[in-house]
Amino acid sequence: MKLGYKIIIALLIVAAIFYIRSIQNQKLERFEAKAQKLITDIRHRDYFSFQEELAPELTQSVSIEGIQKFMAPLKIERGANVAVAKIEEQNSTHRIEGTLHLKKAEIPFEMLFHEDNSSRLLLLSAKVGNSTLESEGSVFPFTKK
Repeated sequence: MKLGYKIIIALLIVAAIFYIRSIQNQKLERFEAKAQKLITDIRHRDYFSFQEELAPELTQSVSIEGIQKFMAPLKIERGANVAVAKIEEQNSTHRIEGTLHLKKAEIPFEMLFHEDNSSRLLLLSAKVGNSTLESEGSVFPFTKK
């Protein structure tokens, strides 16, 4: 094989490696930005903004009071940084694990997202530290059988 072909093949391999790495970095940045937004909502106690990020099936079963219970024990100070450690993908569901870096402590978090048809990430579950977002058994309006 001629030297020119070897150089072209080597350049194509290097370009493919950089392309794959850039796609992985964009994916990581996307999840870090989404997790940072949710952590900011928790820090500001913005229940309604947090609820807008939930998947439609969770919006029906998680009330504002449930979100308040989830956020109540969390004391997140300004300047907290999100570091995503692991992303697991299965179909259109993404599970991320990471650490929330505070000035005096590190809090682990785990979030499960569903990607809808318009590529929007919707929150399916969240666990920050010891606090877990849980759906209530009954939804409004209350009905008895």
